[in-house]
Amino acid sequence: MTTDASIRDLTRIAIERAWARATANGALPAAPEDWVAPAVEVDRPANPVHGDLSTNLAMQLARPLRMSPLVIANALTTELNRETADSPASTPLAEASVAPPGFVNLHLADGALETVIGYVLADPDHWGRSL
Repeated sequence: MTTDASIRDLTRIAIERAWARATANGALPAAPEDWVAPAVEVDRPANPVHGDLSTNLAMQLARPLRMSPLVIANALTTELNRETADSPASTPLAEASVAPPGFVNLHLADGALETVIGYVLADPDHWGRSL
C-alpha cells in the first residue's frame, strides 16, 4: 500500500484494481474507446449496517458497459473479496458485498486504521498531500 494515502484513497485504489482485474479476466467488458471512465467515488453509507464505505461505481458503469449494475457490482465484489483473501496486506478491506440496485458495500479490515495512523505518525507533515 502507498504510504501517504487515506483509508478512502486506499479503498478507491482497491476498487480500481478490482475493476481492472474483472475486465482482464472477462467478467466485465472493456469500456468503449471514446468513453472517459468516471472517477471512483467512495462514500460512507447512510446506514452503518451496510458497511464502513460504499461505492456506486457499478451504476456509473451500467450504461457504457451495457450491463446490469448488479452484475457489475457482483464482478467487482468477487475481485475485491479475492484480493482480501489472497493478499490481505494489499487492501484496507475485510469484505465487500452487493446491495441493490448496484452498490458495493465495503467493510474495513481491523488493521486499516492502524496502518494509516502509522503513515501519519511516520511523516505527519507530508501525509495526505500527494494523491
